[in-house]
Amino acid sequence: MSIKSGQNLKIFAENNTQKTVVFPVKNAKNVAIQIHAEENSQLDVYTIFKGESSMKMDFDIQKNATVSVFHLTKNAEFSQNDIDITLSGENANFELYGLIFGSENQHHHCQSKIIHAVPNCTSRELVKTILSDKSHCVFDGLVLVKKDAQKTDSQMTNRNLLLSDNAKIKTNPQLEIYADDVKCSHGATSGQLDSEALFYFRSRGISEKDALQLLISGFAGEILEKIKDEEVKQMMSEKQ
Repeated sequence: MSIKSGQNLKIFAENNTQKTVVFPVKNAKNVAIQIHAEENSQLDVYTIFKGESSMKMDFDIQKNATVSVFHLTKNAEFSQNDIDITLSGENANFELYGLIFGSENQHHHCQSKIIHAVPNCTSRELVKTILSDKSHCVFDGLVLVKKDAQKTDSQMTNRNLLLSDNAKIKTNPQLEIYADDVKCSHGATSGQLDSEALFYFRSRGISEKDALQLLISGFAGEILEKIKDEEVKQMMSEKQ
């Protein structure tokens, strides 16, 4: 589905249906998308950012519906993706997997807000960034569990790999919980490549460039293996 600047879209996953939507976002700004997943539906959404792009996405997930979002950024000078999710029907499920490559002077911002409004819902969020040169990324994540949303099960994780001393990451995962009976966790990690692992590859005759690529691929693999669309997976697996 081609995306243009200033575009406003509404997407519906009807009751008892399965749907996949791919949004290639290249040099498109101020895009707004409203997505409704009706009862018992299953929806996979891919956002692929290139160039200079920004998008705001709002999700409403109804009873027994499952939504999986894959936020992918590669070869983009600037990207901003704001994702707001409301789990509004019992036994609704939401997953967000993000993979962001940053290089040169690129800047990326990933913001998510997951609202658990009713009981017995689950959410999973895993965002990984791989930053080199002077690239910069900001991750802002919030899980809000309302008072009536008992039996909520939520996990939020942000992991960052810095390939340069000049690359920067600012990460801010947050939980707001107003219910008593919940299982929620959040966390963030940032670090550089494992020097021992790099030495291991080099000692076995693998060039530094290829060793770096193997370690980067290993870090990204946790996200790539969850991508169901083979064309998208191949694009994100290609070398920088």
